[in-house]
Amino acid sequence: MSGASAAATAVSVEFNALLRNSLTTFRNDPTINLIEIDTFSYFASITNSPGSFSLTNTTDPCVDLTTVCTNPDEYLFYDGLHPTAAVHQQFGAFVGTQVVVVPEPGGITGILLVTGIGALVTKRKGTGSTRSTVARLP
Repeated sequence: MSGASAAATAVSVEFNALLRNSLTTFRNDPTINLIEIDTFSYFASITNSPGSFSLTNTTDPCVDLTTVCTNPDEYLFYDGLHPTAAVHQQFGAFVGTQVVVVPEPGGITGILLVTGIGALVTKRKGTGSTRSTVARLP
């Protein structure tokens, strides 16, 4: 690990510790559904096993001051700091597996039920005729 990489890792570890401590209040509030995603461990798994993520380069940026790589989907970092689009897509899929959707009461089922009842009431209030006159010919 390079000196810059080690320094960035140390800053990330310190930030995560401060964030973890700051979130304690929210974790203890039963009205808040806090979902914590361990980004640090996810990126560590990429650097430990890049092939599992279809990556070939986890150390160099795809773009620097003079060149752009021809295979950005195989790089971890686009510019030395930001992940490539391929890594963002994989991370998004990972986050999706960590989140469990709990339907809210009266969600789409409630909306459909109210809409259906409204349509029935409207039909019953009508004249019962399904014909309408658009124009009369002389």
